[in-house]
Amino acid sequence: MPGMPDVIQKSPIMRRFELFSQNPDAGTLNKAINRLGGDKNLPDNQLLKIAEDLGFYDAAHPSTHFRQHWLGLPPNPDPFWPTIQQDVNDKIRAGMLKACQLLRDTGDPLEVWWAMSGAEGTTEFQVSVTDFGARILVIFHTPMVPCDEPLKDSRYTWIVTNDDMGNVVTRKAQVPQSAEPPEAPIQALRGPRKLVAKQPTRRPGPGPKKRKLARKTKPAKKRAGKSAKRKR
Repeated sequence: MPGMPDVIQKSPIMRRFELFSQNPDAGTLNKAINRLGGDKNLPDNQLLKIAEDLGFYDAAHPSTHFRQHWLGLPPNPDPFWPTIQQDVNDKIRAGMLKACQLLRDTGDPLEVWWAMSGAEGTTEFQVSVTDFGARILVIFHTPMVPCDEPLKDSRYTWIVTNDDMGNVVTRKAQVPQSAEPPEAPIQALRGPRKLVAKQPTRRPGPGPKKRKLARKTKPAKKRAGKSAKRKR
């Protein structure tokens, strides 16, 4: 089974994670942080259960792919990286935990990508989480994986590479047919972005003029002794 032709993708669960981060419920986010950092052997702290409770999956968007291919869970497990499965699950958990902690602390939305940076069959799997101050970038760095469905041109990603003749070309990335569904969840569900005009900064004025106070005259001092009588 051939591998992916291009090395950067955005899977459906990544888009849903981004969507959740744009307007997270504080209580739900804090519970997810506690569960991700808690005992991973408890049923409620399982990664799949947390993803379902966060609303990443529903009847229309089942969790089959995440369960079988990413987490390697029954029924019918078919993991992408079978030789390092426990390591993969632990790193997904730790990466989600750090991303959720930064989301809670900063309020900055997430941008999540999947970069296949290793050859198929290798075992290097990492998650990087970067706080840029306005956005939190999460990247899953994984070995290449097989692709068992037709490919199509991405609507959002371009690849700069060499063609068969060695020329540098820019082309659409090739993604699985099921990726980037027509409704484009992030754009459609969040609605149009509202632009808020920046208010001009006003310098403080000189302030009201101070009124000059009338000068008070001191009363004349009385001369000591009796005043002299005018002679007639």
